[in-house]
Amino acid sequence: MRDPQRQNRYGSSFTVSFPDFPGFTQLPYSLTLTQKMGSHDVLEMHYTSLNVNYVKALSTGVAVTVTWSNDMTSGTFIGYVSDLEYPTSSSIEKPLKITCLAASYPLKENRQKIWKNATASEVVTDIAKFNNLKPVVTKSDIRFPQISFSGQSQWQKVQELARSIGYACQVVGVELHFHPVDVMLQKSLTTIPVMAFLERDIPSTSQPMSQTLDHFESTQGDFGNFRGNSKSTKIVGGVDPLTGKVYRATSSPASVGKNMRAKNRAPLFSDVDTTIVVIDKLSAQSLSDAKAKLAKLSIPGYGFGQGDPRIAPWRTIQIEGSAAGSNGFWVTSKAVHTIVTDGKYTIEFECVTDGTGDNTNSIIPGAPTVDLNEALTTGANRPTRYKLSNSEPMTNESVTGYNVVPRRWVAV
Repeated sequence: MRDPQRQNRYGSSFTVSFPDFPGFTQLPYSLTLTQKMGSHDVLEMHYTSLNVNYVKALSTGVAVTVTWSNDMTSGTFIGYVSDLEYPTSSSIEKPLKITCLAASYPLKENRQKIWKNATASEVVTDIAKFNNLKPVVTKSDIRFPQISFSGQSQWQKVQELARSIGYACQVVGVELHFHPVDVMLQKSLTTIPVMAFLERDIPSTSQPMSQTLDHFESTQGDFGNFRGNSKSTKIVGGVDPLTGKVYRATSSPASVGKNMRAKNRAPLFSDVDTTIVVIDKLSAQSLSDAKAKLAKLSIPGYGFGQGDPRIAPWRTIQIEGSAAGSNGFWVTSKAVHTIVTDGKYTIEFECVTDGTGDNTNSIIPGAPTVDLNEALTTGANRPTRYKLSNSEPMTNESVTGYNVVPRRWVAV
């Protein structure tokens, strides 16, 4: 049985495929995949020599597929070529860098639309279907009289809606996930990567099978700030326009949602949100709870070690062998994967948690359950397949592009 605390330093590999150009088989020297909460996944492919055919054919919008793996699990990136970079200089090396964006790339397009009497979940579902992405959405209970969409990209709009109601939003493959923070974390709890620091006196590169964690540090405090949400008691209020009745709700990050760690201290200060207008009691309480849930993850951490495809935004990792108070569950907020052709796979990551001490059982699911409503409306419990749409034929391999040959990754 594989030891989850150790990994082969040179046991990783990757493949790169351009579906419209099956003859392009040259592997890059290295890959760098950057994933961050609320951002598009960005992949950089580094070639040691300039390939003229790649420069001619790989224009913006050409489809790309990358698979990579360590000695235990694998990951897949599907997306589009964004741009190519190749310097001209008097040197032996003529490098080429190809930058690609994930399947969320079409969400960069701006649209104009107004939704009336709609929830944020309904709007996000509509945006996902418009772009042929699979909506994996948890229903929200706040119904807005009007949600307007103008002057923003679709990506900016779904992220704004997520922040406004305390949800997390991320595109995984061709799935657009939109869930409360607790639900988003539970989506990845079937298997949790273990980042373990074991040998303090032995160099990390001295043996092939070695510890998965090389460095970790955290900032312990009672007043953290996670994506602009400080750890404070959230107060939301408003006035009924017809009756003049005042509605006011208060929520603490220490008492809402599910705690990851046993020691979770109460906030020091209060925060009155004047940017939100509510007109009923339900909206006031729901929105104050939403703000408090976003502020729970207030303790930041940073580390690097051996790579694992499972380490990605909104996914849980287990830290072991670090300083007191740091061991336990952390949520990845940013991950930078680097894979080299010699098999070396490293990762640099940022993470957050809500306290110290032992892990709690509150976020660990018990007996397997199925949400029938979600399964019927989104098919969330079926494996998602994807393919390239074929709206326009390619007649000239040197004439390609996002609008010239509008091929898109779509859910099947």
